[in-house]
Amino acid sequence: MFFCLQNLLEPKANTLDAARLLAECLNHKITSTSLSKEIQEHSDYPSLSSISDALSSNGIETLSVTIKPERLSNLAPPLSLPL
Repeated sequence: MFFCLQNLLEPKANTLDAARLLAECLNHKITSTSLSKEIQEHSDYPSLSSISDALSSNGIETLSVTIKPERLSNLAPPLSLPL
């Protein structure tokens, strides 16, 4: 889990990398190809909404929130943080 947390907190090149890593950290069985296709075909790609919808449609619960930086330490991993 530490490896996943450490990788999730590092900047990602794109939304596809972030979504793939999150699914991997959750040990969710979805191929990178199908996840990438679903995200790229989303009407709001590239956006957090495209990631959230693709993960949700594959059985991974998501929640988007706005939180003050000083409260980030109260969140439990895994999480994705667009900064």
